[in-house]
Amino acid sequence: MTETTKEKIARNGLNLMKQKGYDNVTINEICKESNISKHTFYYHFDSKEGIIKHFIVDHFTITSDIVLEVLSTDNPIDQYLKIIRPRTTKLEELGVEIVRKLLNNNLHEPIKAKPTDTHKAFDLEISLIKKAQDRGEITNQEAPEKLAKTCFILMLGFAQMWATSEGKTKLTSAYLNSVQTVLGVKTRITIE
Repeated sequence: MTETTKEKIARNGLNLMKQKGYDNVTINEICKESNISKHTFYYHFDSKEGIIKHFIVDHFTITSDIVLEVLSTDNPIDQYLKIIRPRTTKLEELGVEIVRKLLNNNLHEPIKAKPTDTHKAFDLEISLIKKAQDRGEITNQEAPEKLAKTCFILMLGFAQMWATSEGKTKLTSAYLNSVQTVLGVKTRITIE
């Protein structure tokens, strides 16, 4: 599959931000690296922050890859973890400085960018939690909607701790272990 202009701009912009630091990269540099005009940049993104939001929004929607991962197991807890794990691994890939910038600019805002996709993901999470509760695999019997929201808020909290500690903690494993505790997962799942 060939890379679109938007994907090329996002990839080059993110790579420059990781190399030089978010504040040290200009839109002109991103345009030069992507071999595009400023007009083309602004056609696809409204700012440098838009590049980061692009990557985050992609990981709060359900892609065909995630669907295949979910379908690879019939255990609702494993399915739920396959949906939420990419969120924190993507934050780790972005790096501490970029995540800190996102948190300062309200990480939850990009999630609102594609409400239909986000609602589909959230609805799937709720149904998997409910299914695991019905099977007795999750002992916390709070409303599945409340548990899914709590797990999302946990992710934001762990991302904040990770970013402020300069990445000294393991974001994904700490988050997933806490999710399992909050849900009351009967059998401890091995965290990759």
